[in-house]
Amino acid sequence: MPSFIATFGEFSSTVRGIVVASILLPSTLSGLVAGSVADRISRKHTIALGAAIFALGQAVSCGSVRSLGMLIAARVVAGLGEGLFLGTVAVYVAEISPKEMRGRMMLVAQLAIASGVATGFFVCYGSARIPSSLSWRLPFALSTFLALLVTFLAPLILPYSPRWLLLHNRRAEAERVLDLLVGTGDDVQAERRELMSVPRVVKGGKRAAFVEMWRRDVWWRTTLGALLQGMQQLSGIDFVLFFAATLFEQAGLSGTTSSLLAGGVTGVLIVLTTILTLLWVDRLGRRTIYIGGGCAISATLFVIGAMYASGKAGTEQGKWVVVVMIELFAIAFSGSWAVITRLYASEIQPSKTRAAAASFSTAINQAINFVVALTGPVFLSKSPSGPYFTYGALTAFASLFAFFFMPETKNLSLESIDAMFSSHSPATSYLGSVPLAVPLYFTRSLHRTRRHSEHIPEEDDDETTRVENEVDKFRREVKERSNLAETGAEAEKAVAD
Repeated sequence: MPSFIATFGEFSSTVRGIVVASILLPSTLSGLVAGSVADRISRKHTIALGAAIFALGQAVSCGSVRSLGMLIAARVVAGLGEGLFLGTVAVYVAEISPKEMRGRMMLVAQLAIASGVATGFFVCYGSARIPSSLSWRLPFALSTFLALLVTFLAPLILPYSPRWLLLHNRRAEAERVLDLLVGTGDDVQAERRELMSVPRVVKGGKRAAFVEMWRRDVWWRTTLGALLQGMQQLSGIDFVLFFAATLFEQAGLSGTTSSLLAGGVTGVLIVLTTILTLLWVDRLGRRTIYIGGGCAISATLFVIGAMYASGKAGTEQGKWVVVVMIELFAIAFSGSWAVITRLYASEIQPSKTRAAAASFSTAINQAINFVVALTGPVFLSKSPSGPYFTYGALTAFASLFAFFFMPETKNLSLESIDAMFSSHSPATSYLGSVPLAVPLYFTRSLHRTRRHSEHIPEEDDDETTRVENEVDKFRREVKERSNLAETGAEAEKAVAD
């Protein structure tokens, strides 16, 4: 925008990276404490607090006057609020959602994010035509208004998380919230019993959640969530979103306006893909969507890298191949990794460590996002193909990692997921509880060696099958309890009649 350049000057690649990344490092720091804050003042009040701090930062950005330092300081403040907000939303959504709707509920939250991205592109496209500083102040002003809206409405209309209420010994309130969330009919009694079976924590009787999430039976869940969150950013998604205008100009689209319009089209495609993903996220399963999406993301990045490395991106046909691949990349990401990573990192944790571990994994996500944003412009200026090959290789590695180490959680209650991760696995004796999605040869060899040295019977050889059997047994017991409850209710009704 000409007015923005007139106010702050033309940015070099390094300065542009610093300005973009300045919101991310403080977001990382506040994300580390978001779990503790959410455990203390509740999920919904932490969301409101984060929105209020973000609104303050955006308001200062809107009022910046010929001071790049003031703009960066304002973005630092906004980042502190962003970390609290993002570190809590996924936990809140996971804890209030029935198991068969958890994926779709997380997609609703992701849809709000995607809609904000698309709206932001088009707001900037429209405001760029204003011949004054309002052209760049207007987007800041609108985001300030929306953040204030969340600040005031979240405490009023959002219910408390029933699991948070249980952890604070407020069982009666948790029952009332469950009446609102899942109902009171006979068909939901089994799920209500599971939700109400969360162990209550006496204040001062447990170690801090941040310490608990690294204990022997939980550390792998924390590590797995952090790895998946980190790899989400190493797919290059925010490299594309932050620098969309630059990427489209590099591909050959002329003019800032056309680049912003192309970025807006990307945003619309992300929104539409997120809506369509609502149809299959709870049917295909987290693991299937993550691996399939990772393969598609990696393929598009390799094609773009090959086009630049071969010099064909400079041709008329090559230009449109790059543009189409960027759009397909955005579609593949928004239909898979955009929602699965945050959802999975949150739902695999037990209740008492969920907020702390989810905020930690979000902080890892933001820390890597900071590095990507800071280095992206310089990396792209030094090597047009380098970023695409790098992010493509990292995405392919993440997909392979998920194939072996990402057990499926589709249609499992949070308590069933906890039981699955708490069960033993081939790697248990060496690493703690590490459920494997696919049995690995080296873990079987280690287990066989331990079995012979400790004279463990042969029938315990296939530990992966035993894990599956234990989870199935847990499911059957829950179903049997539900059937018994229904039978008892019918008997009481018959006696009453």
